[in-house]
Amino acid sequence: MTTYIKKAALLISFHRMERSALSSRDAVLLYEALTCNGSIGPSDIILLAMRGGPYSDREPTIMNIEEAFRTIGHRSVDRKDCLVLLDGSFDAYGMDLPDRSMDLDLLSALIESLGCRSVQIFLHGPGSDRASERLQAPGRVLVYSIRTDRGDKLEDPFRVVRLFKGDEVHLSNVQQERDRLRGLGFELVWDRY
Repeated sequence: MTTYIKKAALLISFHRMERSALSSRDAVLLYEALTCNGSIGPSDIILLAMRGGPYSDREPTIMNIEEAFRTIGHRSVDRKDCLVLLDGSFDAYGMDLPDRSMDLDLLSALIESLGCRSVQIFLHGPGSDRASERLQAPGRVLVYSIRTDRGDKLEDPFRVVRLFKGDEVHLSNVQQERDRLRGLGFELVWDRY
């Protein structure tokens, strides 16, 4: 008898930049990969990105993020596998949002509140490597890039969607992205806790 594991995803993307139309491109591509080629239905995925962006439910304000976590957490009583994308600008304590910075300890608590069987957290954007320490917890997998020279990451060439085939991460895709990043002076980090 095959056991079906329910999956859910929360994609949060915000970049303060002139080319805001392109700022959530990776989150949109991941949304499409998860829903079009995978088994995660639109009711089990929430994308918070700039107003007017494709598939965006709402802007990623602190209030909307808290509500999105509650919604994902209550949509299924079954324990599920959860994917969280945090795509934006970070420092060691917070993630930049339209209204103000969101504390990473609060984000970590919200992730814990999902009640997931397992959680994969993909971090993307400037400073995302510094944010990883505050998001560590048992049962989580953190995936992000760092500069090979360990300098400040002011840009992030990591393309999260390249790791996926539908809603599954494929080892060959991980190796290809790892090799591509190495050629750009970055390293792909995959930490399990």
